[in-house]
Amino acid sequence: MSRVDQIAYRECEMGKRTGARARKATMFKRGNQFGTADYKGGDETDHINFESDSLPIYKRLSLKEHHKTVTIPVRGGHAPPSQGVPNTMLLRPKEEHQRYIDSLPQHSIKQGETRSGHLEVEDYRLVHMPTLSRAFHAAVTGHNEFSKGCDGVLVALSEFEIRRGIGVSEVFGCTLCDFVGERSPLFQEILQDKPGRNPVDANVGLQLALHNTAISSTGARRFLSCLGVPSPARSSLQKAANSFGPKMEVENERDMGEKRAQVKDILELRGLNRDTPIHAEFDRQYNNPLRGARGHTPFAPASQSRDLLIENVTPEKYVIGLHHSNKLCSLGHAQRRRGNRVECPGHAGCSANLRKEDNISDEERGGVACAAKLLEGGDPLTVGFLTTDADGKGHRGFEGVTEAATGVSTENLLDEAHLNRSLRRALTNAKLTGAMFPARTRREKTRQQKRFAEDLTYRVQAELNACRGDQQRTPTEMETVMMQLIGCIVRCYCGDHSGCQSKSYVCKRGRLYRFPYLGKHEQGLLSISVDDAKTVKDILTSRLSHKILHATRFQTSTQKAEAVNSSFKLTNPKHCSTFSRNGRFRDHSAVHLVNNGPGESIARKMGAVGLAVTGNSGCTSTLKSMQRECEYSRSRKKGRKYKTRRAQLRSGRYKLHDMQHAPPGTTSTYSKDQLLHDHSYPLHHSQ
Repeated sequence: MSRVDQIAYRECEMGKRTGARARKATMFKRGNQFGTADYKGGDETDHINFESDSLPIYKRLSLKEHHKTVTIPVRGGHAPPSQGVPNTMLLRPKEEHQRYIDSLPQHSIKQGETRSGHLEVEDYRLVHMPTLSRAFHAAVTGHNEFSKGCDGVLVALSEFEIRRGIGVSEVFGCTLCDFVGERSPLFQEILQDKPGRNPVDANVGLQLALHNTAISSTGARRFLSCLGVPSPARSSLQKAANSFGPKMEVENERDMGEKRAQVKDILELRGLNRDTPIHAEFDRQYNNPLRGARGHTPFAPASQSRDLLIENVTPEKYVIGLHHSNKLCSLGHAQRRRGNRVECPGHAGCSANLRKEDNISDEERGGVACAAKLLEGGDPLTVGFLTTDADGKGHRGFEGVTEAATGVSTENLLDEAHLNRSLRRALTNAKLTGAMFPARTRREKTRQQKRFAEDLTYRVQAELNACRGDQQRTPTEMETVMMQLIGCIVRCYCGDHSGCQSKSYVCKRGRLYRFPYLGKHEQGLLSISVDDAKTVKDILTSRLSHKILHATRFQTSTQKAEAVNSSFKLTNPKHCSTFSRNGRFRDHSAVHLVNNGPGESIARKMGAVGLAVTGNSGCTSTLKSMQRECEYSRSRKKGRKYKTRRAQLRSGRYKLHDMQHAPPGTTSTYSKDQLLHDHSYPLHHSQ
């Protein structure tokens, strides 16, 4: 109501206005049945056909329906009014909105009502079976003593029910007589040596389940609701997670300490000193990709990072170090919104260990933290060879900490998988002449160059593996052999195999190289000019240099670290990969799963948090089955049959792709932003 209408309304109430002036003053009063349509701008009446001869239809919608009707998400996309359609005048909307949940039928009173007027508990409840049996037996005994000979049924009374999370306390009553029993908790409590009420075992088990799956508290409420189990409030689940999470960190730190002790024991069993420096691999993962942040933040877009240290002594390759970096603190943010001056990190209960302006991509800081953890305790573990990717600086942190504490220098080794990716990228982006590839169009030549880069990268790695397996060679000898092989490899792609017989390890007479990533129209049919050959040789020379061969002489990699990075998806929801307070605890739970397997890990965690687990329970048999399945899957994927099958499937996919591009010059039907270059497609409607 405008200021003028407010004055007119007050004058009308005081008797100063009559007739038309009074009607106008009260026209916008709430509840006036003769009011006009709610008008807030020209957009709401654009759909009204004023030229129609039919009378308008007045409708009063709910606030939500009114918003859907008058809000048009497409600018200028309103269609002209149709002829013969009556006008619709929208009145002032109602504030209430009838949802489907509000219209659900209520429980029938006669169906679940007892003689005393109490209602029976509906839905499902999560109860402890031994406790339920004893509670129901006590209720039956009390009912027999209260009214002998009564044939009523004992049911749980809804008005006496008390819920503690997903645990419940029930009161049983009779449907025929007035018997009402005593309240009995249908759960077990976990005893703890600190003030306060003991936690319910079911609530602790729920948090354990959330920390072992990619389900958040919101997802847990949806899950329980679909099962018909009343779910706790979101704040209750958050408080339970805050108190449960540190137990996961303590358990995983203890478990990683045991794994470090096992590594030292294995060194001793192999006849080595327990203090022998070991091989390890190091890698870092961020909660967000380090790209696509332009226009959002000048800093790195990630707010959390995980540093992993994995030993290369045992075939299992256990995770022996984990460091979590975090810039987020919900408690500090809430305090600053209230006007309190707090700095993160530093205040009580702060979850951040980095300032907002700190460089979260500094891997050297993570290397220092992981190296310091290995040196804790009376039996420190030192790393002599650390495998990283080529763009990381985590080895510098190990060098400084380890050499200062033990005098052992840490040598940095490189991962061949990352080097091969760099080689493939360099070959793909190389400025090669168009005459090198047999295709006719530029698009097909680009596709063939990508396939050439993939095949040549595979060829180089195959030659390296065969050369190392033939006999033990020093990096200097390896460099000499591979430099002589570069020219043979380039001529091999042109169809000249004259030098392969004496210098190549994978292309010999009677067993020529098959070019698995090239189509049959490109295999051995490339026209490599002198300039193109020089460009390719320069790229291969940098990959097969003495420095690179020396850093990869042990053929170590960071593939286990990459696999563990993928396993963090097991405990972090995809839609919400950032937990400002409890993300560190979920990461520790994921590492515990990887080190022990699902069944063994859950059983150990249940014992750590005080949940009772026995050998003859149904839960234990399920955990054993999960552990067997996991161990079988791991051993199967390491077998030769599985790897051969994967290679066959990969070869089949490339052959299927080649069938679509069989004739030279066949173009693909897809290109990025193709609608912007297709002039036959009308991007704009004519006005």
